[in-house]
Amino acid sequence: MNGSDARRPFAWGPVLFAAGLMFLILIAFAGRYGYHRDELYFLACAKHLAWGFVDQPPVTPMIAWVSEAIAPGSLVLLRTWPALFTAATLVLTVLCARELGAGRLGQAAAAVAVAVSPGLYGAGHMLSTSTLDITLWVGLTFLVLRLLRTRDVRLWVPIGAVVGVGLLNKWTIGFLVAGLVVGFLVGADRRLLANTWFLGACVVAFVLWLPNLLWQGAHGWPQLELFASIHEGASGVGESFLWIPLQFIITGPLGTPLWIAGLLRVLRPGEGRPWRALGIAYVALAVPLAVAAGDKPYYVAALYLPLMGAGAVPFERWWARNADRVRRVAVPVALGALALALLPGVLPILPARMLVDVPLQELNYDLGEQIAWPTFVRQIEHAYAAIPTEERAATIVLTGSYGESGAIERFGRGIVPYSGHNNYWWWRTPPAGTTTVLAVGLFPEEYLREFFGQVELIGRLDNGLGVETEEQGAPIWLAMEPREPLPEMWPDLRHYG
Repeated sequence: MNGSDARRPFAWGPVLFAAGLMFLILIAFAGRYGYHRDELYFLACAKHLAWGFVDQPPVTPMIAWVSEAIAPGSLVLLRTWPALFTAATLVLTVLCARELGAGRLGQAAAAVAVAVSPGLYGAGHMLSTSTLDITLWVGLTFLVLRLLRTRDVRLWVPIGAVVGVGLLNKWTIGFLVAGLVVGFLVGADRRLLANTWFLGACVVAFVLWLPNLLWQGAHGWPQLELFASIHEGASGVGESFLWIPLQFIITGPLGTPLWIAGLLRVLRPGEGRPWRALGIAYVALAVPLAVAAGDKPYYVAALYLPLMGAGAVPFERWWARNADRVRRVAVPVALGALALALLPGVLPILPARMLVDVPLQELNYDLGEQIAWPTFVRQIEHAYAAIPTEERAATIVLTGSYGESGAIERFGRGIVPYSGHNNYWWWRTPPAGTTTVLAVGLFPEEYLREFFGQVELIGRLDNGLGVETEEQGAPIWLAMEPREPLPEMWPDLRHYG
């Protein structure tokens, strides 16, 4: 292990075929339904580029900015980036399998397992912070595995660079760093931390992350406030119990046996000992996150991919033990077919109108959040236009979430949205002369009456399909007689989540 290269040749053919097929599937459905609420928000953030935002660092909004610069309004281009990241994740997973000793057969098995993982299709379908986060997690793990194999401490520098870029995309890569550090300290590899190269990695990561930290500090650390708000809204014990079965859905029927075999391999004494830090990192993360963040089952999803790579070697042995060709081919094919059958739950494969009878959006919230945004905006515009002309000049549109505001900015014609949600609160304060508010979204009537003397329900959003989504049936309120000037009450209207 000490610097020798005992790796098998890389299985370029099957790996590139699987990555290419996965990319093409994602692109084939990239234009279905429409923008997700988060994508609309990222496009809005792209108009206000900064080193940070209330709810994420700057990288994903920068990607949205690049997409708009190349092809304004192209949903397919916007979603080409996550498709590319997902294909790269597949390649990185196979590189992990190779580092862990897999030959051509095992590498091909890892590639196929990733290519039919439902969770990766869900993440790769739309632009989000999570998609690149997964890619960076697997890339970081690959470099750590190479460090453990070669003992080349110079690898700490690129490891630090990946961590720094990851922190500029999503702070959750810090979970992986914490888990791996625990793995190093508990295992026999703690000596790899005791050198100047590791210190250099820390410096590189910190320097890359520093602009985002400075932005957060200058704005009162809103992302920490956001985390606290999300944690308070977690459902608790019930979600923690659901955490385990949801892990199997993320990786699918074919990937699950691989990562379980891989986890057992790296935790057992013997040949998996050099990579025990990987297994310890998973345990160190999975147990507390299942309890503390049970409503976020995807937080450790990216660790399953290197563990699939670790399971590629046991798969090769299983294949060799089963001389019956029917069994050794039929079992993976059946599991892979079952995994593919789950894809309508993560990709917009069914026509949107069919979600009335096949409510997949109740299983996958993100499907429903891609439906009918232009329709909702037209209804908001109609309600705004119905306000008498003399009152309209002193009227603003106030939305309950960044999704509605982002949709108005993308599809609206002349309406400027205001919202107290996340970064929208920072971008725009209502004019002092505002006397009327058209409030759209899930505002409770009693909440609005805290700020306005008169509140009237004048309509509800309707996607025209009868499909139950978060916005379907959301009220449209006309709120008048503000109890104090809007700029003065604006701090009380702020909400993070």
